[in-house]
Amino acid sequence: VYETPGGTILHAALRDLEGIAMDREVLRLRDSLSPKFTELIYNGFWFSPEMDFVRAAFAQSEELIDGRVRLELYKGGVSIQGRESPSSLYDRELSSMDVEGGYDQTDARGFIRINALRLQAHKLIVRHAHEETERSEDSAPESAAPAEADPPDADPPDTDSPDADPPHGPSTAGESGSEAEP
Repeated sequence: VYETPGGTILHAALRDLEGIAMDREVLRLRDSLSPKFTELIYNGFWFSPEMDFVRAAFAQSEELIDGRVRLELYKGGVSIQGRESPSSLYDRELSSMDVEGGYDQTDARGFIRINALRLQAHKLIVRHAHEETERSEDSAPESAAPAEADPPDADPPDTDSPDADPPHGPSTAGESGSEAEP
């Protein structure tokens, strides 16, 4: 507080407003970008495309943050006394368990299913991409990828080992099965 009292006060007030007016996931994502923002500044990339992206994300996250915060300053400390915001995500009527037509525990099943759809779709996309990669590797002609020559003093591959690739396995001429890179 002593070095930048105005900045400290404004930061405390803004963080408090964000707590009631910013979506939880947006807040989490914004906070995850903060270390990258710091890194870009430290490395001198203020005018880089990635800095433009991070700054635009920060600006978007703050777009609906407005309101008033009452603070108390005492002996170099900042204490929040209250806040109000027209963009507050809190609604007393919606948060009450007693309101007619309010919370029904069976609603959670649908919520869980809906959120799981995104994860299931992601899993299918990853699986499909993996299968496509395998198909393209299997159908690629052997001459397409240059074979790596074994060093002159290298031992021949151990074909009796249980880990050895079968003669028709993924290895190509001149490669040892476990050391080949795609």
